[in-house]
Amino acid sequence: MAVRRAFPATVLAAALVATACGGDASTTSPTTSRASGAEPTMPNAASPVSIAPSSSAGGPESTSTTAPVVTAATIAATTADTATAPSTTTPAPTPAPAPTTSPAPSAAPAPTAVTAPEAPTAPEAAAGGLPHVLIAGDSTGSELAVGMGEYEALHPEEIRVSHSAFPGCGLTAASDGRLHAWNVGPEWIDLAGCTLQWDGLPELIVTDSVDVVVVCIGPWDAGIIRFPDGREVSVLDPAGRQLIVDAYEEFVASTRAAGAIPVFVRPATIDVEWDARLDTLDDPTRWEEMRAIVDALGVSQIDLPGFLEMIGLDGPEGRPDGVHLTPEVRARFVAEMVVPHVLALTAV
Repeated sequence: MAVRRAFPATVLAAALVATACGGDASTTSPTTSRASGAEPTMPNAASPVSIAPSSSAGGPESTSTTAPVVTAATIAATTADTATAPSTTTPAPTPAPAPTTSPAPSAAPAPTAVTAPEAPTAPEAAAGGLPHVLIAGDSTGSELAVGMGEYEALHPEEIRVSHSAFPGCGLTAASDGRLHAWNVGPEWIDLAGCTLQWDGLPELIVTDSVDVVVVCIGPWDAGIIRFPDGREVSVLDPAGRQLIVDAYEEFVASTRAAGAIPVFVRPATIDVEWDARLDTLDDPTRWEEMRAIVDALGVSQIDLPGFLEMIGLDGPEGRPDGVHLTPEVRARFVAEMVVPHVLALTAV
């Protein structure tokens, strides 16, 4: 069995930016992250560092223990878990264009922005009254953070955005030897390094006065998971479903205990590369089960599939690879759904 340890726990692209640009990679102490209008780079789910400004990827190891964070002016680009498995160094594409906010057509029914009541009282926004939102998740979360950073740059008086999302990092990642299936074959990926990201979030929430944590996860929790004893589980069987439920409930509880409001982006049905390729993740039943799990959490949700249906872009035009939004659709989703949702939750 071929195992690809794409996310070793001791490896972080600590200087994700300088190597591919011909400069010297260096690390600094972990700091509060700020999202920006450049695509984030997968740090191989390892130890966090601040990342110096650039537009490229690659770098040495780091051994810090705070959650991975990327500063506002410095998120490097990636599309790491689109059609191929995540790699240790991903070159950055050209930064996405600034978001647009063209109005949604009125023919289709509007998606539900909040699908469940939020238990805690909304915290009073810090940082001069600006609500502070932290984006977490896998590459779909990373790209959402890009869109949020672009929005913040255009509307700095409205919202403060931070980022702790990296490709390949679903909430079911663990350091017990489990492997996640990827691609046809499949390839087996060790996501143990992602645990640093998730385990460090409560401390970030407290130290950085985060009001809302928006989590956006694509393929990594809906696929097949193999354990060292040979067992394979997924959301389609009772053991796999319970594993996901436990991970999601733990995230919600720890986020609330730290003082922030957890919000899930309601997952859209994935169809990897549409008709160009068959993939385990293409089964719509998986996504029905994933949405049912999120529904049962009793948390606030932002309805991505409803939004895509409303604007008539729930096919390849809105997600060319079947997973990730185009920059234009992402900008609309941020401006029309995510930001209003966060502002409503933090209104005092």
